[in-house]
Amino acid sequence: MPIRMDLFDHSRAKTLPLKEDVPASPSRIVDWQIIGVVCVGLWGLIRAIPDGMYWAVILQTGLTADYGLTALSITQKSRIAATILELGLALWLVFGARKIATYLFGARVAKPLE
Repeated sequence: MPIRMDLFDHSRAKTLPLKEDVPASPSRIVDWQIIGVVCVGLWGLIRAIPDGMYWAVILQTGLTADYGLTALSITQKSRIAATILELGLALWLVFGARKIATYLFGARVAKPLE
């Protein structure tokens, strides 16, 4: 059963004040650079989290008190270390994006908002 919107004279939309046409300020290059660094970090997290879960399951199920870490090959140990490093780097990119962008792109990022 459709609702007829013209029957309601006092709708919420009619009570809102009209917004004046304010020209939108152009987005700054700094903002795009920071967003870019965050996106690279998110991409890294998208790759690292499933790998981390995989290695957590392998470590949980495959390692017992009888075998310990000696049951893992050197390749598996290096992949675990690479996953931990990738996860740390991705988190650093996401949460340290402003400082990283300042370092990479120069002083343009460090300026306060106008």
